[in-house]
Amino acid sequence: MGVGAFASTPFEHGAISVEGGMVAPLFELSEVFDRVPMAQGEMSFSYANGMRSQISLAYAKLTGWKKSQVEHLVGSMGLDYAVPYLHGFEIGAGIGLFFERATSPLVQSSSAVYYQLSSNESDFGWICRGRMPLFHFGEKTQLHLGVNYQQIWTSPIPSRFFWIGIGVGVALW
Repeated sequence: MGVGAFASTPFEHGAISVEGGMVAPLFELSEVFDRVPMAQGEMSFSYANGMRSQISLAYAKLTGWKKSQVEHLVGSMGLDYAVPYLHGFEIGAGIGLFFERATSPLVQSSSAVYYQLSSNESDFGWICRGRMPLFHFGEKTQLHLGVNYQQIWTSPIPSRFFWIGIGVGVALW
């Protein structure tokens, strides 16, 4: 079975993948931060027929804010489902822990107070994702297109990001 294939028993197959692409801040954050490169690593295991569990770690350095650059680190876990008759297309959702770190001292201005980021912040959120296989290299390796929507449960306004990237995955067993 290839990387996009699923098993009928838990942990029958395991895979790792890496992705590189762009992350775009949405809504209010798009006025503050630029679109920037983002990298992600993932490990997944078969869970049930058509389902797999996944854990991932992603990183980007957000730029464009005049006050500071912000390190954006996302750890997430969730479930993906292979949609029948769509040639390996997967859709999934999960929960994420988002860590933000300002990399230079901030001046306490209305902008800094509004975004409430004066040093390090972490918060939970959710992620909705999709993945489409583009090309298979033998039975164990595939090239794929990945997209996801991230929403951080910040207060008073949730922070939202959209990510799109190209990745390669390898089946471990």
